[in-house]
Amino acid sequence: MSEVRDAEVMSVGPDEVVVTFTTDPDVAVTTRVGTAEVTTTGPLHTATVTGLDAATEYRITIDAHLVETDERYLPASVTTLARPSGTLLTTFATVNDVHFGEVECGRLEMGGHDLTGDVFVAEPGEPPYPEVMNRAAIADIDAIAPDAVVAKGDLTNEGTEEEYDAFLAAYGHFGKRMHHIRGNHDAAISDSIATTGPFLVELPGTTLAVLDTVRFQRENGKITPEQLEWLDGVAGTASQPVFIFGHHHPWSPESNTRSEGYFGINPDDSDALINLVGRHDNIVGYFAGHT
Repeated sequence: MSEVRDAEVMSVGPDEVVVTFTTDPDVAVTTRVGTAEVTTTGPLHTATVTGLDAATEYRITIDAHLVETDERYLPASVTTLARPSGTLLTTFATVNDVHFGEVECGRLEMGGHDLTGDVFVAEPGEPPYPEVMNRAAIADIDAIAPDAVVAKGDLTNEGTEEEYDAFLAAYGHFGKRMHHIRGNHDAAISDSIATTGPFLVELPGTTLAVLDTVRFQRENGKITPEQLEWLDGVAGTASQPVFIFGHHHPWSPESNTRSEGYFGINPDDSDALINLVGRHDNIVGYFAGHT
């Protein structure tokens, strides 16, 4: 029997569990969550097990030999999410780092260090992987018919007009429901590519507050005092939950080092954002891309 590799619980919802793993090509494997099961064929497996009850613990089994199973990624059991009470008021979706124009996957340099692992390139004649993956993402988003779609930066690979036009052509599918903010890749050669912020998206039952965390021609980010003052006012006057979006992730107060060259939002601005969130119970969270 073929070995299963890199097994991971990818997501858990109120009525479904998704498990991913790899095998040799053409190998069929059955994944069970409780008594529900689904069979997938390798090499890349995405086992979406549906029809589950909410807030219920289920045992996970995979009908194959496992190698180096890590319980952090594939626990013996999971508990489905509780279904929220009340009436559904709105649905929105978010994506980030869609990188139109990129042709290689897996190449990474950070802080002067080459962290490149396996590099994948589309076969000759095949479309670049951002086009393939974004078509799939757009189809998945379409299926839930959201009231808004927020793209959190790095819409392009090199920040060219042509790459930005490709992003707009793809995500323009959502019309006025589509909202986007720039990332560091979008400001690599021009300070005018893509949408800047901050701005609000008002939806039934919630407010989406979108920040511009970009430094021109820099990989790391910031949040200006003017934007923090704006956000403080938004949260202070909003009568409904507030979701905050930006491209860069914040520095963690638990980190042992404070560096202005931090890959995400610098420590001082991160502290200010965290303190602001702590003052407002109606802020649900801050949602970022970049890493």
